[in-house]
Amino acid sequence: MQKAAGMIAISAKKTGGLCVVYRRGATAVEVIAAKGRSDIEDEGVDLESITANAADWLIDPADLVIDGSKITPTRGDKIEWAGRTWEVVQRGEKTSWRYVDQGEKMFRIFTIEVNTV
Repeated sequence: MQKAAGMIAISAKKTGGLCVVYRRGATAVEVIAAKGRSDIEDEGVDLESITANAADWLIDPADLVIDGSKITPTRGDKIEWAGRTWEVVQRGEKTSWRYVDQGEKMFRIFTIEVNTV
């Protein structure tokens, strides 16, 4: 199953990839990514429902090179595409990403939309 997920992710990058900007602070790199969507619902302090526009981005780890160094996604990094910005967030077990496949050929990066670029 993991192998199939990895193959689908790599195929999505090649056939339907989007050119996005991955930003850490003032430094950025253009990468090809595939975007998935999942809404997150939670209750605010006043028990009203809060929905965030969440997206999981699939990015090849080899493409995430800033200032000559490979990086891993970190909370607070940003992904910009089509005039919109998503911020890398922690989800689940206090992680902001995971590998899609056992071969570690693709990151799944957890984000929420924060504003327009």
